[in-house]
Amino acid sequence: MSTEEFEKFWHELTTWVSNNKESIRNWTVFHQKTGEDFEAKYEGGNYILAYPEPPAKTQKIPKTDFKLIFENWEGYVSGRIGRSEFVHGPIAYSRFTKYAISIIHQYTLKKHA
Repeated sequence: MSTEEFEKFWHELTTWVSNNKESIRNWTVFHQKTGEDFEAKYEGGNYILAYPEPPAKTQKIPKTDFKLIFENWEGYVSGRIGRSEFVHGPIAYSRFTKYAISIIHQYTLKKHA
């Protein structure tokens, strides 16, 4: 996966998030819709903000987490890579996979609709 491919994806994703008026559905490949929905906003910079429902602490999901999920998306949606591998290793140690996966999933659905 090239840096150029990810940068193009990041630009498209942040543009979509900036214009998206719907809540993001909390989603995993194995459980589909799960847990509480959340709002996502992009206000510039190298992160996307997530506002969990019911109102809880705002989460700042770093661009690097989106890159991690983007680079491993096919493995994740095919079931070869579990979400826990992004959280507990060996792929990474991220606290924000819930948000990054759900945002990428909903973006992908809208893009291909």
